[in-house]
Parts: sequence; structure tokens; C-alpha cells
Amino acid sequence: MEYTKGIWNISIINDIIRITDLHDCLATVETNYDGKNNEAKKTEALANARLIAAAPDMYEALKMVITDGCYMSPFVGEAVHKAISKVEGKI
Repeated sequence: MEYTKGIWNISIINDIIRITDLHDCLATVETNYDGKNNEAKKTEALANARLIAAAPDMYEALKMVITDGCYMSPFVGEAVHKAISKVEGKI
């Protein structure tokens, strides 16, 4: 699967959180999307941005779990396979 490799970072400019690699903006998360400038919404938006920025690392880690043959309970194994399938656009 092709995606932007490398470290993804977060930067905050006014009410916009940017997820970037070394060269490009990959995604933006609006912190004031309802116009209310709500602190809870900003906290949630930052958490969402962190999750997006960590996605490549989590995807690679899940693939390692599968290829290295780590023992997993059936429930965990199903969740790992489902997450990988979601990333790869299979579900």
C-alpha cells in the first residue's frame, strides 16, 4: 500500500491543526468548526490530529504483529486484521 512515508508532525496555526511530513501538508483538522471557540472541541481536535499523525506508525506496527506471528487471542487477532483491512481499503 502506498502512503506518505516518514514522520508525520502536528503544527497549530490559529484554529487549524496541520498534519505534515517534511515537505507537505497531509491533512488539516479544524478546531473551531462550529464557530463557538469551545476549549473541549479544541482538545478533541488535537486528539484527532495526534491519532491521524500516528496512523502510519500504528499501521506498520500492526503489520509487524501479523508477519512476526505474535500470539493473539482470537478477539485481538480479528481486531488487528480488521484494522489493517480498513487501512488498505478492503472494508
